[in-house]
Amino acid sequence: MNVDPSSRQPATPSPAEELSRVETTLAPRPVRLLRRHQVEELVGLKRAAIYALQKAGRFPRAVKITERAVGWVEEEIHAWLRERTKTRTE
Repeated sequence: MNVDPSSRQPATPSPAEELSRVETTLAPRPVRLLRRHQVEELVGLKRAAIYALQKAGRFPRAVKITERAVGWVEEEIHAWLRERTKTRTE
């Protein structure tokens, strides 16, 4: 029995194919830099603690914006927070 190709159901894409399609159709998310006071508010730490953790390699590094200004990549701060909440004890 011959099946008319025009009457066929389209093949369901695999999850990997669907993810690839979504990733290519989404515009890249712009990088947003947070200033120190914003980072302090998000993470609940003050300047000295942030810089001490950064120096120890346990906090995202700041990005130099100008000669006298730095900022932190917002997504890196959120990723750091997600990692902290994964390891919490109840």
